[in-house]
Amino acid sequence: MNSREIISSGLLESYVLGNCTAEENLLVRELSSKYPEVLTEIEAIENALIQYSSAKAPTVPDAVKSRLMLKLNGGEEASVRNKSQSGPKWYGYAAAAAVVLLIVSSVVNVLLYSKVLRLSSDLAVIQQEKNYYVDQLNVQNVSLNARNAEVALLSNPSTKQIFLKSTDTTVNSKATIYWNTGTRETYLSLVQLPAPPQGKQYQLWAIVDGKPVDAGVFDVAANDTVLQKMKEISNAQAFAVTVEVAGGSPAPTLSTLCLMGNV
Repeated sequence: MNSREIISSGLLESYVLGNCTAEENLLVRELSSKYPEVLTEIEAIENALIQYSSAKAPTVPDAVKSRLMLKLNGGEEASVRNKSQSGPKWYGYAAAAAVVLLIVSSVVNVLLYSKVLRLSSDLAVIQQEKNYYVDQLNVQNVSLNARNAEVALLSNPSTKQIFLKSTDTTVNSKATIYWNTGTRETYLSLVQLPAPPQGKQYQLWAIVDGKPVDAGVFDVAANDTVLQKMKEISNAQAFAVTVEVAGGSPAPTLSTLCLMGNV
């Protein structure tokens, strides 16, 4: 049994009230010496009982106190002699028993309330853990769906693979385009390009009927195998990459042309 199990079991409350067996008392002592949080919980229960009892216990009437003192001091005969003034002897016993029952009831209520608070705290932790795993599952599902879409794209007979090569033969820059002629979906992958200058961004162009068509801007991914979805393109004869201002340009800057590939 670990610390959480014993704290939530109700055994500590019984221990404080003195309702445990010898074996249970021994178990609680061993666990409290082993787990500081168990000892802390015992002290918290004791303090709660003391505070609650002090605040909620009713004031015992003077007449009841007198009868109890007479009984404790062996003065029962005196109490019998004066019963015409103080009332029947059983009234004092009943009142004392009622006080005891009321205190016991208050103690039980405190223990139950303390247990409810602990259960509520445990439930909140469990709910947080559940939400975490649900979020993780959603992330995994999104990733899985994206991978399935990529596999479907790559295995589709209508998908063409276009290799873009560097326009500078001294530079080993390249990228790969996956373009589905039926759905017009366009993906960019296997990008090997240096980081663009500050304030600049790479832009993909499709050459359609001899004219450049914007296919979207992109960043150099840390993992060059990631498929980056670009704009949908139809009737392309070639693809090219230039360096433009961040956010893209309406027309390509030919002096910054760095990659080119025919369909």
